[in-house]
Amino acid sequence: AEYMGGSNSVMPDRTPYVEQLCQVLASAALKYQRVDADSIVKLQFTGGGQSHPQRIIINIKEEKSLVIFYSIVAWKVDDSQRTLAAEYIARLNWRMKFGNFELDFRDGEVRYKISMGFGGAQNVRSSLQMMLALSLKIFDPAVTGLQTAIDGELSPQAAADNVALS
Repeated sequence: AEYMGGSNSVMPDRTPYVEQLCQVLASAALKYQRVDADSIVKLQFTGGGQSHPQRIIINIKEEKSLVIFYSIVAWKVDDSQRTLAAEYIARLNWRMKFGNFELDFRDGEVRYKISMGFGGAQNVRSSLQMMLALSLKIFDPAVTGLQTAIDGELSPQAAADNVALS
């Protein structure tokens, strides 16, 4: 889109989303690695009372005004337990307002994904902070529920119902 201002107007400052994200991560005192100058940021998160470490990959598609957070479980679901895991994830996802969990049936990887399109918005820091907070908040209790479902401690339904989502 072209900026149509008067003769004395100045094009609004547009900080790239990746730079805004790095500012959010730095203000939260999280260590991260920029894999790609324009689009991929990775971080490991363990702490803050969490019992399940998570690897977070943040994919920024600047040209589409899109940011996608992937929080990946550190372990994989065994082939024999994937049906239980899939039922648990389906039941949990049904209750979720933001984001969703995914299970890769090929290798057992489980991840939480939350994405947001910004429609070319200039300042998205507060939205990025919200996405990060949701990723950190939902991950640990959901992975604990997954573990109880696949270990047979609770049914997938009971395990999903026990996860506090508010």
